[in-house]
Amino acid sequence: MKRWRSLSLVCLFFAGFFLVSCSKALRPSPTTHTLTIPVFENGTSEPALGGQVTAVFKETFTRRRFKIVRHEKDAAYILVGTITLFDKTPKSLHRDGKVMEYRLTIGVTYLLSRRIGNAASEEMPLKWTDVMHADWVVRSDLSQDRSAQDRAIREIAKNLSYRAATTLAESFSKRGS
Repeated sequence: MKRWRSLSLVCLFFAGFFLVSCSKALRPSPTTHTLTIPVFENGTSEPALGGQVTAVFKETFTRRRFKIVRHEKDAAYILVGTITLFDKTPKSLHRDGKVMEYRLTIGVTYLLSRRIGNAASEEMPLKWTDVMHADWVVRSDLSQDRSAQDRAIREIAKNLSYRAATTLAESFSKRGS
């Protein structure tokens, strides 16, 4: 009986230690950067693309411990994005000439600037371009096909946003800000 009590006490000790260490890991870092991400400008003919991509970026940056704020005046940094490329290319064809699979390519140009007071600072503009692609199989039903395309857009946006967040985190660590 004593053996079980001591074993249960040891288990409780480790469970408590695990909970404390997890709660510390979930706290925001003291170097969390406030960032605003306005809706990306859509320089393509695909409707609503800017809103779709921006929503995914905000989700990813929040998960990567950036503090996303709504108003520019509350942010230390502004990330402005312009979608410059939306290309839907047939990847495979059926022998009767119908498209069976598409490759979707999206390109985005980013500009990160630091805010000082009410204006963007010229001190630290960081500008770069990124391109990603994803494939999807054509569905016979138009609504299912559009859903498949939207999933491909979301997949691309996730990959683009992850790389952008990594680029910014590396930039911040190099600059020590």
